[in-house]
Amino acid sequence: MNRRKIRNRNRQKSLWERIKEGSLKYGFLRYICQRFWHFLKSGWCLFIFCDEKKLKNPKKKIYQEWEKKWLSDETEKEKAKDDLFFLLFKYDYEFTCMKAKQNRNKNFYMKFICILPFILMTILYLGGVIAYNVNAYIQAGKNYTTFLKNANWSFSIYGTVFYVIAVLVTYIASKWLDVKQYQETWSRHYEHEYVVEMEMFKYIYYRGEYHFDDRKQKFVQNIIKTWDDNQKKFLENMKNEKDMKMDSMLSHIKGETEE
Repeated sequence: MNRRKIRNRNRQKSLWERIKEGSLKYGFLRYICQRFWHFLKSGWCLFIFCDEKKLKNPKKKIYQEWEKKWLSDETEKEKAKDDLFFLLFKYDYEFTCMKAKQNRNKNFYMKFICILPFILMTILYLGGVIAYNVNAYIQAGKNYTTFLKNANWSFSIYGTVFYVIAVLVTYIASKWLDVKQYQETWSRHYEHEYVVEMEMFKYIYYRGEYHFDDRKQKFVQNIIKTWDDNQKKFLENMKNEKDMKMDSMLSHIKGETEE
């Protein structure tokens, strides 16, 4: 409630008042950068994840229904408090769902940050070109022929240098993204989440091997196998992880490849 009140008060304040308060608290330049980053982040979230808020994910109920089936009576609920498999399974599923979502968000955020320097330089460059030509057109008395004669079409070395720097920063950031492997980690957690949910789904509806009396033992065996498979993929990803070394990055920039 307190956070909502603070937000409502901030919304009621004028733009100038908010800038003044932010400048006194953080400094003008830092406050402007913070608001600009918040604007970009909010716009990116709205663009990428807007549909998720409209849709209700029914997969959240799968675990709830599975838990009801697994703990069918009060005796089972008491045993579950000390049941190592139940505690590990609950932790693993919640951890996997959390990590899948985190790495998915980080994957999109970092890809956006990778292309941000290029986007900003493009906007600044086009803005400068438009501003220059509009000013030249006004000075030419809004005469198109005079404007074309007096226009300066010379090559801008400074703009090109900044543009090349932006491309290099984008490339280096993309190589750093390869090192972090957010997409691979997201894929691994999402796949593990899917396999576990399918096992729970089959358990709930008595599908396949879960139709028999020993279905709890079968479920434990199958989940242990999924844990083992997920661990093997994790170790494989760790072995394939790239080292973030300046020499290797420079070799990539020069177009050299390791044999």
